[in-house]
Amino acid sequence: MEKTQLIKTYKNSYFGSISFFVFVILLSIWLFFYNNELEKNSKMLQTSITKYTKSIDSYELNKEFKVYSLIQVNKKNLNVLNKNSQINKFLDHMDYIENTYNLEFRGFNLNNWLIWTSIIINTDDYNQIDYKLAYQKLVNFIWEYRKDPKAIFDLDFVNKISGHDQMKFDINFIIK
Repeated sequence: MEKTQLIKTYKNSYFGSISFFVFVILLSIWLFFYNNELEKNSKMLQTSITKYTKSIDSYELNKEFKVYSLIQVNKKNLNVLNKNSQINKFLDHMDYIENTYNLEFRGFNLNNWLIWTSIIINTDDYNQIDYKLAYQKLVNFIWEYRKDPKAIFDLDFVNKISGHDQMKFDINFIIK
């Protein structure tokens, strides 16, 4: 009886090994065909990439495309340069401010989207009434310009005003 049990267990151990061997062979065959399929797809994709690269190269030979490409790459810098190069527009607007609000600008500095200038409000005499008129002109300018629909600048905070017969203050305009 012991011999038959020993033979049965001996046959069962072969069955497990043979099953694993068959599984490994089937898996290897499947991986071989799957690899061949992936290589074929890879070659097709490589051919498509080469075709598209040649097509792009042919477009890049076109001068109009080169110009368009350069503009797109440098669009932000060109917009900044365009906005900064509108000095005539800024000066015309400052003339508009002078005439509209009866002010006088002294000096001008444009740097990094900021215009610095001094504003002077003159009065004729040294009496208190003219001082109040000059002060009222100043207050009206600050109040009304911030609401002006034609304003192309944002008015920065005014933190110092000096003078009596002639009121003077420095001001920063931020370009919108």
